[in-house]
Order: sequence, then structure tokens, then C-alpha cells
Amino acid sequence: MLQRLTSEDIAKWWSNISEALSLSFPPTVEHKDNSVSNILQALIDGRMQCWMEVQEGKALGIVTTAIVEEPFSGTCNLLIYSFFSHNMIADQWRDGLNTVREYAKSRKCYKIIAFVDKDRVATIAEKLGGKVINVLVEFNLEN
Repeated sequence: MLQRLTSEDIAKWWSNISEALSLSFPPTVEHKDNSVSNILQALIDGRMQCWMEVQEGKALGIVTTAIVEEPFSGTCNLLIYSFFSHNMIADQWRDGLNTVREYAKSRKCYKIIAFVDKDRVATIAEKLGGKVINVLVEFNLEN
């Protein structure tokens, strides 16, 4: 079962979490030297949440989220910031999504959203009832 981690849990599992983060940064984020430590601080102070599926003492899935507010309408959504898996099956992700969905509802979020650049992640999301409906256009600022 995907469970939200406490600050103590985050400290205990930090090596797994930081590795997962390094491998699953969103496509809109530049990975800098201090990125992972900034996320650790956000997890500890509650600006972000970390969710983990553990079986037999091993981390199978790690998800980080944050409640983000659209600045003009004030609409809040739960952003899946990162998503990492070691052989989790669809039923485990379905149950985990339901857990995260209940959290989002309790925080009065409008939707759960994520930016992905991996077809595999989009396919999993669709199997779980998600819609891959938006296209993100980006322009690099370097030549």
C-alpha cells in the first residue's frame, strides 16, 4: 500500500528517495547540484509530500507530490512531481493512486496533474484511468 511518509520516514528512506528523484525529475526541471537537497527541505517542511510502497522491507514505488496553485484563478491541483517504480504491478499503482486521490480531495484540489516525457509513464497513467490530453510546448533558451 502506498503510504505518505513522515519526516522520520523520509530520513530513514532518504537514500532510496534521493536515488529515485535523481532518476525521475520532471521534464520541465533543470537538474542542478542543489535540486535534491531543496526537495529534501520541501519534504521536511511540508511543502512537498513523499509516498512510498514498501514490501518485505524494500521500496517498490516512490512518488513525490506538491499542492500547486495556479496564480490567476487560485485553482489548486496536486502535482505528481516525480514517479519511480521497481516492478510495481498495476493493482498496486491503482490502490496507490486512490490513496493520493483521497489526500488531494482532503486538501480541496481540483485535479491530480503530472508532466511526463516517457511513453511508459503515460501508458501506466492511462491504464489507471488518467487522460493524456495536454501537450507541453517548450523552447530551449540556449542555442
